[in-house]
Amino acid sequence: MKNNHKISIQNLRLALESRKQQTLRDLQSRLRALKSKLKSSPDSILLLDQINDCNQSIDEHNEQSEITNEDVLSSYKQLCLIELKYMRGAVNLKNVDLKSCRQEATSDIINKHINSEKKAIEALQIDRQKQRNNLIRKLMKRNARSGEHIDEASNEEIKHFDEESESLRKNHMLKTHLNLLMKLSAIHLDSSLLNPKKILNDTIDKDD
Repeated sequence: MKNNHKISIQNLRLALESRKQQTLRDLQSRLRALKSKLKSSPDSILLLDQINDCNQSIDEHNEQSEITNEDVLSSYKQLCLIELKYMRGAVNLKNVDLKSCRQEATSDIINKHINSEKKAIEALQIDRQKQRNNLIRKLMKRNARSGEHIDEASNEEIKHFDEESESLRKNHMLKTHLNLLMKLSAIHLDSSLLNPKKILNDTIDKDD
């Protein structure tokens, strides 16, 4: 069974890389189309903005897909280890409760996410609070020269900083929650999707 797990992990890595490359090809195709349109409208601000956005999407895709793929692989490997643990204690491999394996793996991943997320949010809040305190000190020094404590403009700067902090917190949580969903998806992955021939055929069909 260990060999079967190794093969399924290799096939999952292949499937994830195939998906990554397909998305990259789609983005590059869109970029080429936009650059082609720009030749006939070189002064188009809209096209220039779209090209910049597309370039940014390519960079973000390359960076994020590496992280996501490793998260998915890590979760699937964890499931494989739990399955092996259950198999070692089973008299008959056919009686191994795969549902319990998935439940244990899911619980482990969620607990790790909660602990990791708590530490990350606390670190983010501490860092932003330090920056906020430094901002207030600078504003108080600036206002001291004019004989005021905190003027309306300074209050607006503090308000803007607080809104930015909240936006950063929400974006962080959204990103990590999406990563969590990707990790959990690996636990409930249909093993039939890891057939190398299916992966290759799906890639060829999309290219066509």
